[in-house]
Amino acid sequence: MNRFEAWEAHNLAKFAQEATARLLEQEELIESLQADLKTAIRAYRHLIIERANREQNNTVDSSGAS
Repeated sequence: MNRFEAWEAHNLAKFAQEATARLLEQEELIESLQADLKTAIRAYRHLIIERANREQNNTVDSSGAS
């Protein structure tokens, strides 16, 4: 564990700036991944609905052809 009380002020300031920059980068990555996940979920839902509609149409076609 770091003993921050033993650090010099300029080292603490540099560490804080680097940590803040890293947190901002991580936040941007998280937002990007969340957007990707939402896009993937929408695409998956679309495929599921499309498949269900196709299966329903095949069932209607089969029963109507008898």
